[in-house]
Amino acid sequence: MPSSNQAWPDEFGFQLGGSGPSYILSVEEGSSAHLAGLQAGDQVLELEGHNVSTLAPQAVVAIAQTQKNVPPSIGVVSRIQQMDIIPGPDGRFGFTIVGDCPLLVEDCSPCSPAGRAGLRAGDYVVEVDGVPVRQHEAAAAMIKGEEWWSSIRQSETHSM
Repeated sequence: MPSSNQAWPDEFGFQLGGSGPSYILSVEEGSSAHLAGLQAGDQVLELEGHNVSTLAPQAVVAIAQTQKNVPPSIGVVSRIQQMDIIPGPDGRFGFTIVGDCPLLVEDCSPCSPAGRAGLRAGDYVVEVDGVPVRQHEAAAAMIKGEEWWSSIRQSETHSM
C-alpha cells in the first residue's frame, strides 16, 4: 500500500475519466480498489465526505492527493446498464461513438435498434460482449458483429 496519495488513483489500482462528473474507467484485479468493491462505470460522488459529484477527474485527483487518510475514502454509485442490441436489416445499429477512454455515444437515432434499446447521446460504452473497451478502433471493430451486448454508463441527464 502506498504511503501517500500522490499517485492516487493509479497506485491504488483504478483510473478515472469523464468530463464532470467523474467515472471509474477501469479497476485492476487484486488492487486495493478492487478489494474495496470499486467497478468500472461507478460514478464518484464523495471523497472524504465532500461532495465531488460534479467535478472532472483532474479536480477529484487534486483533492484526493491532499487528503491525510491513505487512501482517502471514496463514495460511488453504479451507473451501469446492460443492453442487448441487434442490428437492423441494413446491418446498422444506429449510433456513433467518439473519443477514447471513455467512449462517448455522440449520436443515436431514437428509432434505431440502439435507440429502441435505450441508448442515448451522452452515454458511455464501457464494454462490448463482456470485454472492457477503451479505444475507439477496438470498440468499432467489436461492434461490427451480428449481435452484441454492452455495459453502458448513462449520463446524469438520462433517467435510469
